[in-house]
Amino acid sequence: MNYCENCHAACEGDVCPLCGTKKLRKATAKDFCYLCQCDEGQCDGIADALEENGIHCVAMPYGRGVESQFGLPLSVYRLFVPFSHYERARDFLEQMQSARTEELRKGLLQNIGRLNIGLRLERRLSKKLKIPRDRVLDFCVDIIKSCKFISIEKNNGATGGFIFCYADECTLALDSSTYEVLAIDLTDK
Repeated sequence: MNYCENCHAACEGDVCPLCGTKKLRKATAKDFCYLCQCDEGQCDGIADALEENGIHCVAMPYGRGVESQFGLPLSVYRLFVPFSHYERARDFLEQMQSARTEELRKGLLQNIGRLNIGLRLERRLSKKLKIPRDRVLDFCVDIIKSCKFISIEKNNGATGGFIFCYADECTLALDSSTYEVLAIDLTDK
């Protein structure tokens, strides 16, 4: 496996998947490799779970320059693990994400009656998907049922946040407090 010294990514190919550089070297057991990026709350949980499973990790604050410039706390972290534990950590993270996705899917399906969509977005999606307007919400439910990954992103504002459902054909974005469909990215359709 190769290693990028710019962004600390371990990768199979000849090009770094994060920064695009071709200046890679063979990874060594002592290299700390980028595992994932997460918010502060997620970071603590993931780091604790990794440590409990014998995988040492390091969390580094990460953010935009403007946050640093104004002395604001960085709310995003990047987790790194030694290359010697990289594969195990990646597999463990996948298992955690899969379990979390199923937990979120169950919660969404229990609240499916609250799912709603604005009239304008409903019209646009009906036209783009070539389905009747009264079937657009059914399409959204199908995405929730079949998507491979679900995540919750906290809003930098007061309360609430966003739920993202990632499926092969599209990504569905919901408001986490009102269950309103905010957008569907159909770039692959």
